[in-house]
Amino acid sequence: MKWSMGLLLTLLGFQMAIVPPETVDSSQVETKKETVTTNVSASTTESSASKESEEISDATASSNVIEPDGTETTDANNLPRAQRKLPEIKSSAPLQSPLTAAQKAQINALPAVNEAQLNRNLYARSSTTMTTEQQKIVTEVKRHLNKPYRWGAAGPNDFDCSGLVQYAYLKSLNIPLQRVTYQQEKQGTEVARSSAKGQNLNLKAGDLLFYGPRNATIHVALYIGDGLAIHAPYPGQRVSAFAIQYFYPDFARRIIKDELPVIKNGTSITIKSGALSYSDGSWIQSADRNRAYTITGYKKITEKWGSRKIYAVKESKKWLYELDVQPQTSSYGLLGNGTIFSLKSTAGSYQSGGKITANDKKSAFVIDSVRYIPKKFGSIRAYRAKGSNRWYYECDVTRQVSSYSQLGIGTVFSLKKTAGSYQSGGKITANDKKSAFVIDSVRYIPKKFGSIRAYRAKGSNRWYYECDVTRQTSSFKELKVGTKVVTTSRATHYQTGGKITSGDKNKVHQIERMRLIPKRGIHMRIYKMKGSSRWYYEGDVTLQTSSFKALKKGQRLNVKTSARSYQSGGWILKSDYKKTFTIKNVRDIRKKYGSIRAYQVNGSNKWYYEADVKGK
Repeated sequence: MKWSMGLLLTLLGFQMAIVPPETVDSSQVETKKETVTTNVSASTTESSASKESEEISDATASSNVIEPDGTETTDANNLPRAQRKLPEIKSSAPLQSPLTAAQKAQINALPAVNEAQLNRNLYARSSTTMTTEQQKIVTEVKRHLNKPYRWGAAGPNDFDCSGLVQYAYLKSLNIPLQRVTYQQEKQGTEVARSSAKGQNLNLKAGDLLFYGPRNATIHVALYIGDGLAIHAPYPGQRVSAFAIQYFYPDFARRIIKDELPVIKNGTSITIKSGALSYSDGSWIQSADRNRAYTITGYKKITEKWGSRKIYAVKESKKWLYELDVQPQTSSYGLLGNGTIFSLKSTAGSYQSGGKITANDKKSAFVIDSVRYIPKKFGSIRAYRAKGSNRWYYECDVTRQVSSYSQLGIGTVFSLKKTAGSYQSGGKITANDKKSAFVIDSVRYIPKKFGSIRAYRAKGSNRWYYECDVTRQTSSFKELKVGTKVVTTSRATHYQTGGKITSGDKNKVHQIERMRLIPKRGIHMRIYKMKGSSRWYYEGDVTLQTSSFKALKKGQRLNVKTSARSYQSGGWILKSDYKKTFTIKNVRDIRKKYGSIRAYQVNGSNKWYYEADVKGK
């Protein structure tokens, strides 16, 4: 009330002639794709009264002044830049209060900002901290430093405070702001000034700083970053820069839209309900809104429908405007293919439809596929179980991890002494604890006793918890049934008990059976020999191999001239070298001279090493 009375007295005292702004009728904001260029000129009327009357800053608008009619108007900056147009307003701008004496004194006391500070504040910043638009507006407003203040002027040679802001925005970014401060204060969006006075963390270059009560502001400055702003102060002053901590604004508005952050590849998104078309102009179908998509890339575009980027998605060849997508977030971490999971007791239905069975809640599964879904029950993903067409909400699954490494089919194992019961039910027998087994099947189970897997033994229907099994490995290769072996010289005892005889050590045996045992020393297999009830440890027998091809009974042979002695004893007669013999018998021998066989020929009781003969 005080400033209104003061203003009235000032007007009466100086008999000031005020020229009201010309009313401009603007056409309605047009539809998409129409480009409208708005020229704002500064038509000024300077009072010839006193210098004090000139202090009524921003009281007169330009020839294109647009005055709010008391209702909330559409912010032209919310439209794509090429389509922005000042809304139709038909009232004239009322007068506004000048700066107070205290405010002018505060401005006069502001510390000077030198050229080095200004250059540092603009050019030392990288493009990652200041957008191209911010750089343009700051560069433009700096061009007008030291130009004189003139009431009602909107450039290019002199300015009042709102005229400077209006001119800088129109010239640099083609953004047509309203003419006077209490109109400009309704444009853009309000932003918090800072978390603490002097710590201008929330302001960005290009923000408008306003002084005075809302709806009746008396001054505006343009923030250029790093705590500095530029303004046209009052009559007798020039356009200058100042540190805002010494002349702190009452509130701030943001005209330049914040650059939307890039959505990372792999992010799940859905299409907003208000989205109309893809970037190629084709219409978004209702079914598309019921899907989720995965971002695979983006590219920048000339602003269209308020978007400056379009996104490519994995599930479609269409590109989506950035304002038409909404990222989906989840409190559940992504589980990859191959992850083992079980179901929570609260799980109710499959994402693919239908009620979850009681049997599924007693089972565990392996993920073989992941898909994104519109968020439901807090889930943005669904998982398919291997070997099934059922999909589960991520909120219903529990990842299972185990401290035990998975054992593959064919792995040999024995049971720990602490093993108590079969996973398939029942108490483990004493005989099983004395045996070893081969895994022929693996299944996943809801975690129990630290186990998430159970193993079935070959030739059995019994399943064992992974925590109860011990993997067995051997440095000896498994020998097949029918293989011929001899007992090693270091062998001492049969596995079935008793000391190995010297006769056994000089005899060749043929393996008739093999079985696994809980590992003892270096042995995890034992072999039974044909014609014997005794079992030998695998480390006590050795395979007999020969580089000579076996000859058969009835086959003819010659004795090599290099041969020296019969296998059955004695020196070979020289007459044997010239003869051809027919094999009468074949026998296996403990390897000697590279031979594991000996041949007896017709008409003789002598035996020849296989290394000393050659077949015909």
